[in-house]
Amino acid sequence: MMEPNPNFAFVLLNGKNEISYWIKDHPAIMGGFYEDAFQLDDNSMVNAVIMKPMNSALTPLNPLTFQLIQQGNNVINLIDVLHQHGQNHWNKVPCAN
Repeated sequence: MMEPNPNFAFVLLNGKNEISYWIKDHPAIMGGFYEDAFQLDDNSMVNAVIMKPMNSALTPLNPLTFQLIQQGNNVINLIDVLHQHGQNHWNKVPCAN
C-alpha cells in the first residue's frame, strides 16, 4: 500500500495565531490554516490546518508524523483528523484505542 502526497486536515477550534504546524523530518510541506473550513453537525463552522508532504509518500514503512504546536496560552483544541479521499471529500481517520 502506498499513497503519494497524502493530504490531511486537522479540525480545531483554535485561531490562526494559536498554533503552528509541520510534518516532522520533511524539508517542505504544502499546507495552511483555513478559517471556517468545515461545518459541524450543529451547523457551526470550525477552522482547520490542512497539510501534505511535498514529494513524499505514505507507506507502512514510511509513516508521517504531524506536529501541531501550541502558540501562546490556549491549548490546542483538536476536534478531528480527516484524510482527503477526493476533491472536497474527506473521511475521518480512525482513532486507536
